[in-house]
Amino acid sequence: MHTSATKRYRKWFIRQIIAALIMIAISLLGWLRLIESIRLWDFLIEVGLNPHPLYLAITGGLMGIFFTIAAINLLICHKRVVFFTRLCSILLAAWLIFDHLLLSHVLQTASDWIWQILLSSLFITLVFVLTSPIKQIDTGTVDDGK
Repeated sequence: MHTSATKRYRKWFIRQIIAALIMIAISLLGWLRLIESIRLWDFLIEVGLNPHPLYLAITGGLMGIFFTIAAINLLICHKRVVFFTRLCSILLAAWLIFDHLLLSHVLQTASDWIWQILLSSLFITLVFVLTSPIKQIDTGTVDDGK
């Protein structure tokens, strides 16, 4: 028979694994963006891609680095994992909205910005729910990861 503490720990562990998998997926997208922008550098310049391939490489590398660190911190249960994971998620959502508004065509931006904000809000909510603190087993206090 499972105690309530065991059930709480299992629920917390599953949430940590799901959050880590999300962070790994985002970091892989960042690394892929970096690698492909370097691999196709000459082609992208020849086509006249706007923004420049350097922008794609830098943003892909930053996304890969930060979300790899977030995933590792989630898996090893670092004491600042909640703060760092939430910060990375908020920065990613803000950057995606900024990137969409700045670099998209005017007509496309006008019709898609609501969806971009909605999806970014859902992503941030998901990360906040997955990294929410659990109650301590004995004391009943909240563990916020600090």
